[in-house]
Amino acid sequence: KALVDAGQLTQEEKEGLMGTGLPPNQYAYTLLVWVGIHCSMALRNGVLCGGAGYEENIFRQLATLRAYMFDIDDFRAGRMQLAYVQLVQVLVDSLMLLSPFALYPECGILSLPLVGTLTLF
Repeated sequence: KALVDAGQLTQEEKEGLMGTGLPPNQYAYTLLVWVGIHCSMALRNGVLCGGAGYEENIFRQLATLRAYMFDIDDFRAGRMQLAYVQLVQVLVDSLMLLSPFALYPECGILSLPLVGTLTLF
């Protein structure tokens, strides 16, 4: 509705977009297909002028944009590789195991409650 109010989308285009049956988070991909169709028609009608590689370059750039758009969802999910998480867990466990021995010469028996405090934070 905001795109129609701003004059960036016609009412027919809005109805066509709503009629796709896609969820709203997928509308951007449909609009990207429409951009490709309009670029192709503009090249065919002479509105856009370029050589043989011009159309290929446009579609390559649209495909790159589409790939970046798919990456956004992956980044939002914030998934970490399992090996990284396991490595961090091993390092933290090693630190907690060795901390009392490292602190004992400086703090004596107080090193045990200090390691317990360190575990909380």
